[in-house]
Amino acid sequence: MARLGAEKCKRHRNAHASLSEASVRIVKLLVGRPPTPVSQLMKAAGVTRTAIVEPLNELIECGFAERHVERLPGRGRPRYVYAATSAALPFLFPSHQHCFVPAIWKAVRDIGGQELVRELVKRSAAEMARHYQSRITGQTAQDRVHQMATLLGEKGHIVEVGRGEHGLIVLRNRSCPFINMLDEDRFACRVGFLTMSQLFGCPVRQVASRLDGAPCCVFEISSQAREDQGAASGARKNRKTFWKGALPCQVEIERDRPVWAL
Repeated sequence: MARLGAEKCKRHRNAHASLSEASVRIVKLLVGRPPTPVSQLMKAAGVTRTAIVEPLNELIECGFAERHVERLPGRGRPRYVYAATSAALPFLFPSHQHCFVPAIWKAVRDIGGQELVRELVKRSAAEMARHYQSRITGQTAQDRVHQMATLLGEKGHIVEVGRGEHGLIVLRNRSCPFINMLDEDRFACRVGFLTMSQLFGCPVRQVASRLDGAPCCVFEISSQAREDQGAASGARKNRKTFWKGALPCQVEIERDRPVWAL
């Protein structure tokens, strides 16, 4: 399997567990403030320069802070100033996502029922597909999957692409940006799943999910075009189509376990 976006993924992987207490204190000083020089951070924290610079370097390495050159008026020497990045906010307040996003989905479901939920998922996925489609230009399904994996890697995902049985393309997403935003119906998963299906133009099946105890989420993508899907589907047995939560799903009985697909 080819590992993509490894360098950027490395910066974000297990950041919460690996950051020192000093770095957490410094990033809290940076959030919500204009770019700040080391001298002001020293004054605010009441510590030495070394105790500021080392955590700043760690934060920059993890992608939670950035450094800029500020040129002072007159003949003063330029100085470095530091600011928190947008990645620092979900890092500091992950528990709020866990409550807030599922609450929104519940409100949508209570107000409009499953019909509104289905329409919202469909439109959200279409908007996500439009966002990515200018960079998903491959002529084959495999090319498009690799391009999508590269884009995900650039955003910090840990993604692997390879080949499975019967020529199926296998995409393993070893990280999950939605893990703190999931509700019982997994609407965030469904939006992402439907987005991939639209971008790839091929049948997509999720065969493993970390929410069901698997080490990571695994997707199988057929290299057949969507217009060929009917013939391939006709050869499969023990398949039943029905509504599961917000989206129409199909389930195949494969090795005594259900495999969900749109």
